[in-house]
Amino acid sequence: RLHPERGRLKKCWNGCRLIDDRHDGRRYGVCQNRGCGTQPRAGDPILGCRVCRWSVCATCADRPRMPSLCDDPLFHGPDDPCLLLQEGLLPLAVRDACLPCVPPLAPSAAQRFMGTPLAASAAAAVMEAAPALAGAGGYGTVIVCPGGNYEFLSCLEGYPVTEWLARHGLAAAVLRYRLLPSHGLDEALDDLEDAVTLLRRLRPGPVVAMGFSAGGHLVASLGARHEERRPGTPQPLDGQVLVYPGIDGQSWHPDKADEVCFFNRGAWSWPDKVLTLQARQEALLGGAGFAAPPTYLVTSTADDCIPRSETQPYVKALAAAGIPHVHLRKDFGDHGFALNGGWTTPCVKWLTRAVGMR
Repeated sequence: RLHPERGRLKKCWNGCRLIDDRHDGRRYGVCQNRGCGTQPRAGDPILGCRVCRWSVCATCADRPRMPSLCDDPLFHGPDDPCLLLQEGLLPLAVRDACLPCVPPLAPSAAQRFMGTPLAASAAAAVMEAAPALAGAGGYGTVIVCPGGNYEFLSCLEGYPVTEWLARHGLAAAVLRYRLLPSHGLDEALDDLEDAVTLLRRLRPGPVVAMGFSAGGHLVASLGARHEERRPGTPQPLDGQVLVYPGIDGQSWHPDKADEVCFFNRGAWSWPDKVLTLQARQEALLGGAGFAAPPTYLVTSTADDCIPRSETQPYVKALAAAGIPHVHLRKDFGDHGFALNGGWTTPCVKWLTRAVGMR
């Protein structure tokens, strides 16, 4: 999504500039913005591309835009895992300790985030300021894991999520985890586990991970890996929120998928280390080794990318194991609806009442 949802100029998938137009019921189809799929009526105002027949409904035309790539911290350092903390979360002492670690971003992005690398040597300076961060306010922290098919990190599932939580007084940070093709699932899980460890040292209260799409697969996989390595011990997370998670990894398997679903840097081929995504797949589907913390799960009946059959085994496994969970399932929109659809208000109640954040 280098064009349709980024920057100030509104463009179609192929980079053509969108113009003000009206839906004629013939040339244009449904709204192409991710997670929408609304069919405007003939005569309704839209943004359209008459060359590509790409259209955006009036509602999505006013939707918040992704930043340009140069302003997006999630696109800087794909081989450099980093916990992106909102500046308001950091007291001055901690901010100053983090400044040498800030990735080279444009000023607008640098003002939003302070990069805290997860490598032990780089994080040492931040650890020294832990007492100050612990007093920054709030109780508990959410680690936001954006989706992106393990190839990129979706900005709509990153910073806007922390803003939404901040409006409810809940602290959050975005995890920039390592990606295919250079890194496999266990490296990404190491990044998430290190982020949990770091935040437990820096802040009081529960630590929850919130994963979208592939990020949901990552979060769910952490529980299974922990059970594999330290069976019977408490889970690393106090809770998890899985939003349209890719639990069943068949579409990531070269021998089971109907088609290649990876861009792979323009090659449209199976990336190196793709088979690492199959690790602990039996456990995720409720087999031996299944484990999870209390769970809030959001799925959509209109999701064409991840159907009910992919998440239902996980829901059944939660129930069979007696793990407290909430499953919200209705028409929230197509895959990638992010914060839309109405699931966020009950989620905040769950984070505060069931997990104990405040």
